[in-house]
Amino acid sequence: MMAEGSNDVPAVRMPTRGDVEACWLGVLGGAVSREEAHNWAARWVESAELSQIPDIPVRTALQYLHGYDLVVDMTHPENVWHAAEDEQERKSRGAYRRSLDEIAHDLDRWRAGLQAYDADPQAALLAARNRSWEELRRVDPEGYAHLVRDRARREIERLRRDDSDGA
Repeated sequence: MMAEGSNDVPAVRMPTRGDVEACWLGVLGGAVSREEAHNWAARWVESAELSQIPDIPVRTALQYLHGYDLVVDMTHPENVWHAAEDEQERKSRGAYRRSLDEIAHDLDRWRAGLQAYDADPQAALLAARNRSWEELRRVDPEGYAHLVRDRARREIERLRRDDSDGA
């Protein structure tokens, strides 16, 4: 499906919302393997071209699709890697990090986010940033505290520069 010249999801031009949704649905329906979705999304996610895509929800979707082939080593869960193309090899080494139910939930959340983004892009981006900060605080309180201190330090430095420039 992801090959050059495919009629389903273009491999060369900048992807659209329709393209990423079609790929997402393909993964959920089994028409597109997780590895094919990863390889298709990798063209943008693993290059500077991602920032060239003007539609932020498309960038977000590509990052999701890029990661759905991640495999967790069942004996060492801290080890995560992108799946091998060989299904037997993947199964012998680990399990997919995200279930199909989780992928479907991600799609639903992405679709809901589209409505919020289209209504007010700035507010939607701010809300997403705040959710990220809250999630970080929940899963890594120490890392969160470090980032908050670093952010406060930079803001103080900026205010001091602004103050000295105005004097």
